[in-house]
Amino acid sequence: MPLNLEWFSKENKNTTKLSNLKSLNSLVYVLASNYAEEKNLDDVIIFNQRKKPIESSNANIFVKKDGNLYTTLLSDGCVDGTMRLLICQNFKVVETSFTRKFLLDAEELFLTNSMGIRWVAKLGNKEYYENKISKNIVGFLNTLI
Repeated sequence: MPLNLEWFSKENKNTTKLSNLKSLNSLVYVLASNYAEEKNLDDVIIFNQRKKPIESSNANIFVKKDGNLYTTLLSDGCVDGTMRLLICQNFKVVETSFTRKFLLDAEELFLTNSMGIRWVAKLGNKEYYENKISKNIVGFLNTLI
């Protein structure tokens, strides 16, 4: 089922040596999840203290743009998720810092976590109509099972 996302900028995630670890006590995740629920959204994109979008409230972000696949740099503070690692090891993925414009200019956007891959249909007012890469990756993962 395609996702409907929004930006969450009320609280930023600090980038520290522990930023790449998933922690249950990170306030930004709780606030972001509550915001998404209040706004009847599937999820929200959170930012680091440098105002760079880095992940959703519970997943890593992948972007298809200009024929390339991108994900956030770990040094920007995103969680080093297991699905993120699996995709980076099996597909050509460029790690880079994201901006709002970069995400809005993307051809395809999807989120990954230990539960799988979820295609984003809408981020704010931007609609994404393509989900070829995410379907391809899901097909690859099904061969591993």
